[in-house]
Amino acid sequence: MLQRRLWKNFLFKIEEAAQNLFPYFEHRNSNVRSYAVTWSVWAGENAVPHLIRILHHDQDSFVRASAVGALGSWVLRTTPLTTTKRVSALISSLNDPEKWVRGKIAESLGDVGGNDRRTVPALVSMLKDESHWVRVVVARALGRLKNKNAVLSLIHGLKHDKDGSVRGAIAASLGQIMDRRSFAVLVMSIRDQDDYVRLKAVQALSNFKGEKTIEFLKPVLKDSNGNIQLAAAISLVNLGYSEAIDIIVSHLQGKKPDPDDYRSNSLLRQAAEVLVQRGNPAFAKVLKEYGGEEWELAIYKSAAQKAIDTGKYADAIVYYDHLIEKRPNDFTYPLRQAEVYQKLGRIEEAITNCKKSIAICSDCDGLAAKRLLAELEEVQRQRNFLPPTVFIGFADFQDAGEEITDKNIGRKSKSLLDEGLKKEITDSILRELKANWIRVSLPNIESLSDKLQGYECTEAGCTAEIAGAMDLEGGFFGAVTLIPVSQELRFSLSYVQTENATELHRVSVTRKKQRVKTSSDAQAIARELVQKMVNQLKS
Repeated sequence: MLQRRLWKNFLFKIEEAAQNLFPYFEHRNSNVRSYAVTWSVWAGENAVPHLIRILHHDQDSFVRASAVGALGSWVLRTTPLTTTKRVSALISSLNDPEKWVRGKIAESLGDVGGNDRRTVPALVSMLKDESHWVRVVVARALGRLKNKNAVLSLIHGLKHDKDGSVRGAIAASLGQIMDRRSFAVLVMSIRDQDDYVRLKAVQALSNFKGEKTIEFLKPVLKDSNGNIQLAAAISLVNLGYSEAIDIIVSHLQGKKPDPDDYRSNSLLRQAAEVLVQRGNPAFAKVLKEYGGEEWELAIYKSAAQKAIDTGKYADAIVYYDHLIEKRPNDFTYPLRQAEVYQKLGRIEEAITNCKKSIAICSDCDGLAAKRLLAELEEVQRQRNFLPPTVFIGFADFQDAGEEITDKNIGRKSKSLLDEGLKKEITDSILRELKANWIRVSLPNIESLSDKLQGYECTEAGCTAEIAGAMDLEGGFFGAVTLIPVSQELRFSLSYVQTENATELHRVSVTRKKQRVKTSSDAQAIARELVQKMVNQLKS
């Protein structure tokens, strides 16, 4: 609220100061009048009557053009009613004797006349102006308005205007409007004798998606003009015809930006941007040759984002490694890489990168990195509530009093569950433990055989023995037993401390035997067991 109040107060003072320029509208020096007219836009509503008077009566065309520019300026803040008056004044001056005033009027109508129904007919009438420069400005204004009521007149102009620069501007505007009625004439224009018209027609057609457009543009790849070849390749790639990418690469190779050749330089930049959008680091070399290291970095940034969007997080890590190497003092790259490490669950590396980003960002608050660091440290705290552990498996017994009698927890007896369900519960428990940040693994009994004793053991004893052989502080085991009275199945999960084979925690759930038949049933049991165990471990 305070900022809004301050801004309104500032604008009021500006408007008040700008009104002091009105007396200079009568100054005998045309340069002074022009300067006063230009800056009077800050006076708002109060300036409009004065600007209209200057437009209609000042003898100097330069001053009138300044008035047109002011009436069409976005800075001039007016009500809808006053905006209508601005448009009326501009339209009434379309017959100004000076072409640059008429051109300025067309430009201003394209800027402020979009909501006025009179604007398009007025501009369409100017497509017949004697000055080709005015017709170019008119065509561009109609393109900005994107009003389909102008399409037929623009098509006529593209077919019949004698000036190539006008036809080119019309082609570009038809591309902006994107009306299917103009498709055929744009296709015809890619064979125009004027290079500029062909170029603009090719670029306009890129806005019309579909295989038909691609087929019409393919032959243009062999145009005699290199710029038009490149424009066609850019359009085709943007339309999904990736085979044209090689032509873009060949045009960029050995090229440098040339500020003196605007058209070629603009096309080369568009070509470079197309390669960057592809997100393929294979283009890094040609982009670096074209525009230096900044373009090389751009392709790696694009590649990293593309890898993230497609779930290829390991690739994104590699691309950010390159960016960090090239720009070691840029705090954003370690931060972005930390976010990727977080997605991979590599919390320690994510924390390291966050701290690196904060250290680099010594002259800013590093708020995003600090927030992420706090979030990661909380995850790390939750993950470390239990040391690394082992899950030795899941056994079943006929009644609740039986014990495990060999060290692989596999004594043969009539099973309560078939092997498929037992494996599903085992796998689900392991998966759920990991999902809850418990660092757990399955034992390889054969590799541990020389460390294990040969005597029979209880569930807890075998778990402790295997965990000890793996140099772990504890382990989990699961079991299912039959409760004779109710004929229910009791599923349990226990955590055993290696030292003294002490069973520190045990949780259980019960199910009617007939309700444990499917993979979904097994997964639900595992999920409930692990959630109970995690809650108990954390309490």
